Amino acid sequence: MKTGKGEIVAIPQEWLDEEAELAALLEAGGADDATVTRFHTVCLLIDTARRAAAPRYVYFIGGDATPIKIGFAEDPRRRFRSVQAGVWMPLQLLALVEGTRATERAYHKRFKQWHIRGEWFTRCPEIEAEIARLTATPVQTYCGEG
Repeated sequence: MKTGKGEIVAIPQEWLDEEAELAALLEAGGADDATVTRFHTVCLLIDTARRAAAPRYVYFIGGDATPIKIGFAEDPRRRFRSVQAGVWMPLQLLALVEGTRATERAYHKRFKQWHIRGEWFTRCPEIEAEIARLTATPVQTYCGEG
């Protein structure tokens, strides 16, 4: 499994086997407190590894003639709904690129002359060109070059 950082994360088979064994004990009703605690610990380890493997994104959000928000999220669609709830005008999720907080910082640095406040930038041909480039192909990884 690949992480959002491009690293490979393998969930040890021993964890998966132990999870199955402990789950069977719990279902059979033969688990003491230590077994229940161990089951929760193994489940947490597996869940943490799976979450680390989930992709993360830099998003571009804006309306027809509004500034553009460039931010970072694990779930950009949920983040979009949150941003839209705080803005009276209709917005759109304009583009996504798989990346990290460093990717977001690279975009902020690249477009700093159009920075308004926080993660908001004035709509300009350079940002619109990047959005067009990103939407011309499926979600991709940004390498810091423009």
